Amino acid sequence: MCSASGWRDAWGRLYDNITGSLSIEIKTDCGSETVGFSTAASLLYGGEFAKQQAAWEGIQSAMKANETSFAAIVNALAGWRHNESKKRSKVKQEHFLDPSLRENRIQRETLDAMMSAAHEHKAVGQKAAS
Repeated sequence: MCSASGWRDAWGRLYDNITGSLSIEIKTDCGSETVGFSTAASLLYGGEFAKQQAAWEGIQSAMKANETSFAAIVNALAGWRHNESKKRSKVKQEHFLDPSLRENRIQRETLDAMMSAAHEHKAVGQKAAS
C-alpha cells in the first residue's frame, strides 16, 4: 500500500472489521438480546429511549475491549490529516481544521460558536449522561 489513500483506507477497513465482529448485548427491562454493531447503532436513533440507553451502554461495553485499536485508528487518521494539511500549506498557511470546515460547509466562526456553547453548557450533557 504505497498511496496515502490506501493507507487511510486500511484504517477504515480495520475499523469496519472490528465493529463488524462486535456482539452488542442490549439489556432492557424486557430482557436481554445480542445484536450486531450496526443494529445496535440504529437503535440509538429510534424513538424508544430505554432502547437507546441500552444500545449506548451495550456499544460502550463491547467497544471497551478494543479501545486501544480504536484510539490508534483515530490518532492515525488525525495525524494523516494534520500532515496532509501541512503539505498543502506551502503557499498559504492552512489550519488543520480548514479541510473539514470546507467539507462540511461551515465557517470557523460557526465551529467556534458551537464549541463555546457546548463548553458553556457542558453540565447539561454531563447530567444527561449520568
